Amino acid sequence: MSVFINPGLYINPTQQNISASVLTNKISPIIPYYNIPLVPTVSSVNNYSVLMPMYPAVSSYPDISNDRNIRKQMTEYFYDKLIRSWIRNYFAEIFKLIVVNNGKASLIKNLNEASNNNKNDANENGIKSEFLLDNYLTKKDIFRLLEKFRRINSINWLDLKQHPDKIRKYIQYKVTKYLKAHLSK
Repeated sequence: MSVFINPGLYINPTQQNISASVLTNKISPIIPYYNIPLVPTVSSVNNYSVLMPMYPAVSSYPDISNDRNIRKQMTEYFYDKLIRSWIRNYFAEIFKLIVVNNGKASLIKNLNEASNNNKNDANENGIKSEFLLDNYLTKKDIFRLLEKFRRINSINWLDLKQHPDKIRKYIQYKVTKYLKAHLSK
């Protein structure tokens, strides 16, 4: 016969209550002549609170990083930032990959044409930026890029506003890489 071990309690194999005389003499009911310390069973203890496990107080806060409203607000914030300042001031390299013919923008055929496309006409840049925003930088695309940036850098959604330059460079790099990959070489 073996003794069944329950977390922190030793229970005799016959599942019987241990009398008070056995507990005071500390004689085992299995081997009556040896002094083996016994731990009383649950049924022999009158005060059950002694056997209750003590858990540390743990505070938990809801993870607001997964809140849809916060993700939507951050996406709109960076999309607005992209439209208002980034696309005009920092995307000149991407504009070289777009050509305007008869008022319509399209991608250049190969990378050799990019060196010939150095015009900085404000009207053409407006058409190029509209083409870029309509086809390659929608709100859904910005959301996906922000999610990838957040995962790579282990940043919460709320902390994205602290890294605008890194995000701008990341978006610029990813869009340039995507456009160059779709050009014939």
